[in-house]
Amino acid sequence: MPKADEGTRPASASRSRHMKRPPLMARLRSIFTPNVGLVDLIPPRPAARRRDLAIVLIVRDAAPRIEEWIEFHLLAGVEHFYVYDNLSMDGTSEVIAPYVARGLATVIPWHVDVADASSGRWMSQQILAYVHAIQTFGAGWRHMAFIDDDEFLVPTGERDLRAVLADLGHPSNLSLPWHMFGFNGHETAPQGSTFENFTRRAVLSLDERILFFKCIVDPVKVTRAGVHDFETTDLGRLTMNTLGQLVDGDARRSRAYLTSEAIQLNHYFTRSRAELQAKIDRGGANQPNFERNRARILRHAEATERETVEDRTAIEFLARAGSHRRETAGG
Repeated sequence: MPKADEGTRPASASRSRHMKRPPLMARLRSIFTPNVGLVDLIPPRPAARRRDLAIVLIVRDAAPRIEEWIEFHLLAGVEHFYVYDNLSMDGTSEVIAPYVARGLATVIPWHVDVADASSGRWMSQQILAYVHAIQTFGAGWRHMAFIDDDEFLVPTGERDLRAVLADLGHPSNLSLPWHMFGFNGHETAPQGSTFENFTRRAVLSLDERILFFKCIVDPVKVTRAGVHDFETTDLGRLTMNTLGQLVDGDARRSRAYLTSEAIQLNHYFTRSRAELQAKIDRGGANQPNFERNRARILRHAEATERETVEDRTAIEFLARAGSHRRETAGG
């Protein structure tokens, strides 16, 4: 018989090519975790024309900070934002509305409390939002970044995010380590820019409380999605850093792999002590248990404050971007 055309292949046949049995260690870890940490999916077919870079995020009550976050990433080269609004009560969607009107953002109301009936493990609302974004919007994008509203993708050189991704050969799975910014002595939310107010961060280390990664992926190649981990059709479990090094996703925790080259992921995790408490009170999209979520956040905060260095990378980027805009306008 002639080989079936991909367009007429039954969904079950396509599914069997992409659904893989998780590695043994992942299966063992799943026994001891209350949440489902990775989800298998069938990648979307690429559109005839794909734009370069979008960000996907899930938010709750982000009105005070979301405008700064969007404006920063527009300067950095991001073209669109898919915002999954998880029960915000502070007017977050209204703040984003002007960007929606300009075609720069899409807001999706999002709240799905579901658990696997056989194991009782909860499905992460964040991962489900990511899967929805990949399968609903991913066909039109060459790259999607999956970060939070307290995380900023900061170009560290003259090239913006899209140019850096092109320079790297458009990797299907790029991993960026957290650069964790702490309280900087603020008890309450200070006035003014996040970047001017928070300039000290934890040193890059192998401390498991503060060493996590976020990813930029090619959505039409993603076969497995998590909050911090993705797998793709071409690389499998391998993921690249901005130095071009490829390692298995579980091997990212090494000093040789950690880098701030080209793109730095700034994570303003605590901000002021009052804002940290508000984060705890909001609860977590991945952790329905309040006490577990609180303990996790406090562990991260304590480790962030242990050993710090000054970091003005974001301020320096904004100065370069502002200078470029003035030169362009003058020309």
